[in-house]
Amino acid sequence: DAADRGVGVEFLVDDRDAAPETVTRIESLADGATLAVPLEAVPDDALDGDGLRVHAVPRAERYGAAETVRIGRGNGDERRTADGGGVDERPTADGVAGGGAPVAVTDPHAAPEWADAPTIYEAFVRSFAGDTLPTTFREIERRVPYLESLRVDALWLTPVLASPTEHGYHVTDYYETASDLGSREAFESLVETCHDAGIRVVFDLVINHTSRDHPAFQMHAAGVDAYADHYRRADGAFDVTGTDWAELAPGDMPEYYFNWRRIPNLNFDSPAVRAWLLDVVDEWAAVVDGFRADVAWGVPHGFWKEVADRVPDDVLLLDETLPHDPFYGEGEFDLHYDTSLYGILRDVGAGEAPASAVGDAFDRAAWLGFDDPSAQMRYVENHDEDRYLAEYGRDALKAAAATVFTLPGAPMIYAGQERGNETYRGPVRWHDGDNDLTDFHRDLAALREREPLLREGAVDFSGPATDVRVVDGDPERVTAYARTAVGDNEGADEADGDALLVVVNFATEPATVAVPEGVETDLFADRAVGTEVAVDAVAVLR
Repeated sequence: DAADRGVGVEFLVDDRDAAPETVTRIESLADGATLAVPLEAVPDDALDGDGLRVHAVPRAERYGAAETVRIGRGNGDERRTADGGGVDERPTADGVAGGGAPVAVTDPHAAPEWADAPTIYEAFVRSFAGDTLPTTFREIERRVPYLESLRVDALWLTPVLASPTEHGYHVTDYYETASDLGSREAFESLVETCHDAGIRVVFDLVINHTSRDHPAFQMHAAGVDAYADHYRRADGAFDVTGTDWAELAPGDMPEYYFNWRRIPNLNFDSPAVRAWLLDVVDEWAAVVDGFRADVAWGVPHGFWKEVADRVPDDVLLLDETLPHDPFYGEGEFDLHYDTSLYGILRDVGAGEAPASAVGDAFDRAAWLGFDDPSAQMRYVENHDEDRYLAEYGRDALKAAAATVFTLPGAPMIYAGQERGNETYRGPVRWHDGDNDLTDFHRDLAALREREPLLREGAVDFSGPATDVRVVDGDPERVTAYARTAVGDNEGADEADGDALLVVVNFATEPATVAVPEGVETDLFADRAVGTEVAVDAVAVLR
């Protein structure tokens, strides 16, 4: 397939796992986009420990992010093989692998099974309980049944550690929860209640920087030798915000990004800092189910690779990388912010792009080097962005939400999006929220849960989807795409029960569309349809 697309592949054997002559011999077996390795070519001792890791690097106009497989002895665990199956038992040349132990070809960076396109709910913690009660872990715990009603798979909490700020991103203690939210025991009780409801908990990991009120920075700034290398420094020209750092010589300015002058950057060149922050990861990986890495783009790739190797296999890693960057998937993160689709949904909502531009987000992701559409977190808004409803209106919001729920990947709801919130960090509208909008999100999540193709299938913006024609309405505000079984998206037949046709309407008025022969049912509205279908926000057709 790679050769058909004009993409070359370079195979690199990890030189940590074998002697130079073995590396050279195995790499010489490559034939175009294929590397077939006879087991007898792998030294027996290379099958132990980390096994033999082989990296496949795509190459066209530029190099892409590598994929890795591990060849090693099975240890009885049901590890995922490179093709998604179980243990691949193969004997060595003499018919025995390590005294009868099987040899497995596995993906060492496989995402947790529970994190296969989960529905994620982000709660801006201190706004979640509403406009009267202060939010605490207990108050969030009391609202878990609401999350169940939305069919949420994972709850992402904005930072819960000690911080002088409402948003929590200025951390002053990595080992203590914020006192206004509750004790660590109360946090663990919340996690346990979520688990009882089948909901995983994702922890916001803020390690690019600390608050300047963190004792580590205060001692660094005050000249304590043990903390001298804990933070990065820049020359005076770097300080463009007019922050008064007292009598500091050139080269002594704390480094920070943008105008974030109260959160100096940690120094990942320091072994002490790396050891400290890996210990923080260990501390919370024992409690939660995943990490959302704040400012992931500011932390070196090498550190994230250490984190990925360190956390348990069932812990999800979600990156905040702005813009979209596939190299954070190279043995680092399981799930990525889809900034490409986010930007296009904003353009469509504003009327600056046609609805059909949704397909451009997938073209851009492929051009950047993302090969798995399911590894993207799709979102309409989050705690850093203006509310879609306030900017573009209710009808466009419903269409945008329907888009993220009917495309491959992990759809995310930002708390309040489904209640009609218009302030981006304001309290969730519990008593005066938009219940119809909430039910719309519930229905999207329920349909996605019922229909495997919406969670696991491929997407096709060509083929029969192009036969959808707007009979009445604004063609610029309507788009269509097919969801098909993976590998079957070329020329998919929507009349086949194994394919779905999704039509999304961003306009304020319903649209009527002509669809291919054989379409019989709108699964979202639970109604029979003919060759012309009225679409309010979305129709999912079989």
